[in-house]
Amino acid sequence: MKIVILDDVTITPAQEKRLRQQGEVVIFTGVPTRPEEILTRAEGAQVLIASWTKINAQILESLPHLQLISIWATGYDNVDVEAATRLGIRIAHVPGYATEAVAELCFGLMLAVVRKILPADRDVRHEKQLNWNRFQGMELKGKVLGLLGTGAIGARVAEIAYAFGMKLIAYDLVPRRGLAESFQIQYFPLPEVLRESDILSLHLPLAPPTKDFFSAKEFAQMKPSAIFINTARQAIVEQDALLGALESGQIAAAGLDDIDLSQESGRRLLELDQVVFTPHIGFHTAEAIAQKTDICFENVIRFIRGNPVNIVNAG
Repeated sequence: MKIVILDDVTITPAQEKRLRQQGEVVIFTGVPTRPEEILTRAEGAQVLIASWTKINAQILESLPHLQLISIWATGYDNVDVEAATRLGIRIAHVPGYATEAVAELCFGLMLAVVRKILPADRDVRHEKQLNWNRFQGMELKGKVLGLLGTGAIGARVAEIAYAFGMKLIAYDLVPRRGLAESFQIQYFPLPEVLRESDILSLHLPLAPPTKDFFSAKEFAQMKPSAIFINTARQAIVEQDALLGALESGQIAAAGLDDIDLSQESGRRLLELDQVVFTPHIGFHTAEAIAQKTDICFENVIRFIRGNPVNIVNAG
């Protein structure tokens, strides 16, 4: 079994040793961008491990031995799933590895916004004195937190918010009764969640039905004092609509872990003082990365042994 790590994957010596016990392993670094470079790296592979490389139908059709692509990520939109399925190539992904990391960053962004931590830090450094009267903040206790999505990450955010003494409301296609009972969450239709939330936190996966899910229509239903937190993928939100909502005062502020800087709206968002940004680091803790690689490699091992897990297509 030839296993090729196609691009940048973080691996410990122990993880590499375990993978090499499964067959011939070839490891590449850097992200190939030209099709011929991808094909050269992947030549003869029965298993590909990849995260950043875009693998289209033409590339898949040129890899006759390929049986499995194990994605070093939760999202698998870099691979043409339809073509892989047609060709009998299975795709595995890594669900749930960064639940704690993303949930904690969600509150990092939330606290940075409501307590004005970034501008306060800049003021202390610049002024060399403690101008506390410039930075009146807001407490989380008693505020209404609206959760869009109550999967693993949304559930962990609910648990933390409950400890903060926040009031919890949520929208989900499949409400979780046990979660609602544990943390006193009330599920409502989306318009009501938008209307009642002091802080709205987005926890939906990126998939065709959720692309541009949050649009100008949704922002228009929020309170002018509301704060929007997104630790999910940028493409779930219409970025132009988010910019418009912030510039017009339809909403008060935002904390964003992902923006599209190739769009003019992304560059204009950077000019807004009421927005706190992080560079898509929700998943990026030492603990989460180690777990991510463990699960990704376990997907390969289980596939080779004939009992595949975390498969996203029929193959």
